[in-house]
Amino acid sequence: MIFRISSFASIGIALIMAISVYGVSAPAHAETNDSSQSEQIQKLLLIIQQLQAQIAALKSGTGVSECVQLSRSLFIGTSDGETGGEVSKLQKFLKNTGHYTYGEVTGFFGPATEQAVQAWQKANGLVTSGAPETTGFGLVGPSTRAAMGKLCSSIVSERPEERLPETKPETKLSVSISSISNSENPVVRGTAFGTTIVGFAVAAPSGDKAYGSGDIAVENNAWSHKIHDDLADGIYSLIVYVDNKEVAKKKFMVGSDTPEGSTSTEAENSVMNAEYEITAGEDMYDSGKATEADAHARCATAVNATVLTRITCSWDGKLFFSGTNPKG
Repeated sequence: MIFRISSFASIGIALIMAISVYGVSAPAHAETNDSSQSEQIQKLLLIIQQLQAQIAALKSGTGVSECVQLSRSLFIGTSDGETGGEVSKLQKFLKNTGHYTYGEVTGFFGPATEQAVQAWQKANGLVTSGAPETTGFGLVGPSTRAAMGKLCSSIVSERPEERLPETKPETKLSVSISSISNSENPVVRGTAFGTTIVGFAVAAPSGDKAYGSGDIAVENNAWSHKIHDDLADGIYSLIVYVDNKEVAKKKFMVGSDTPEGSTSTEAENSVMNAEYEITAGEDMYDSGKATEADAHARCATAVNATVLTRITCSWDGKLFFSGTNPKG
């Protein structure tokens, strides 16, 4: 509505100025010859015709067509097929400004379109005589295209600012198992981003379900749970779920063959230190060598220490997290 009001106001002011500039008072200008007066009257009528077309376009909600962005030179004989539809764009533009009176948008640059271009060039003070080959009269070249394009920026500047609704950045779901202690009742620890609840199931060596954790709350991007049922010696599989979807899986060992106090990962692979990197935005936040569990813990610390900053974490050359603090 602001755009419509300001546009109508601008058109009204333009009409008043046109009448004051081109209006003819016989007593005050008796020396003005008839041909000069006739030329001024024709100009005034042309301006009024343009303003009426603009008002009609605004009322119909097509005011945006008062400007056009063209990238090719257009002249007699060119068509939509060779200009990517730009002849039709030009004709629609000139039709809305009141210069193209052929009545039908044809997509072909013929005599009627050339005359409309000449009328628009005259009305906007670009060129008033000559030929397309000499003065550019009737040719849509760089100068005419630029003048038509300027109208777009003036229309946009009158529109009220449009604000998009604010949205919080989404954090990609990432869940990992940091460690599983070696005992009959192992303690499972892990990290989680993009969710507040996880759960896991334990599969026995036979493949049967040996344990189900139920829902586990995620706090500060970390979770832990002690398996309450006694597990017999053997190699088990632990599968983590979020919304009934498998998101992480790891094997672990329970038994006397594993050194007391060590994790299943240590039992299978010993203690493995590898390079890790944690970045915050474009800056390096932390890097060095650590176990996979330590790298995950450091990543969780980095995310909790930042707000609305993208954190990426990798260990042993593998990216395991990329996202922002969901509480940010």
